[in-house]
Amino acid sequence: MDETSKYIETYRQEAEELLADIEENILDLEEDPDNEEAINRLFRSMHTIKGSGAMFGFDDIVGFTHHIETFLDKVRDGIVPVTSEMIDLILASRDQIKMMLDAADADETVDLEISGRIIAALEQLLPERDEIKEAASPEEERNVEAISYRIVFRPNSDIFSNGTDPA
Repeated sequence: MDETSKYIETYRQEAEELLADIEENILDLEEDPDNEEAINRLFRSMHTIKGSGAMFGFDDIVGFTHHIETFLDKVRDGIVPVTSEMIDLILASRDQIKMMLDAADADETVDLEISGRIIAALEQLLPERDEIKEAASPEEERNVEAISYRIVFRPNSDIFSNGTDPA
């Protein structure tokens, strides 16, 4: 097994563990919809699946998971409430990611229309843009400061030898 294959296998194992974590956190949310830590763990699991998947070319997983992560960020911000429908859709998302991983492992294709239906259903749970604006008080909007960041990236000369893609 070459180095790249080892890293891809490590990603698959990590993704499987994260999918198990997602299921556990969903069960926690079913019992306590206000469990902020479970919501944060869900978000972090999706974020890690997406980020690591991007390094190894799992573009379908990355694209799909990005939508789920964005939705969960709105749940974390209190814009979208935890409901049974939301829980069902996050579980369906977890199952779809698992199917994508399994399909990639077997060099098969997966029905991406399922991904589209899940994303569309999650978008239906989002409040209208005007409702989101109302969530922030006028005072909060005035207190927002512009923040700039400078990111410096200086990789080692052997960055490509382990499959890392700096893009």
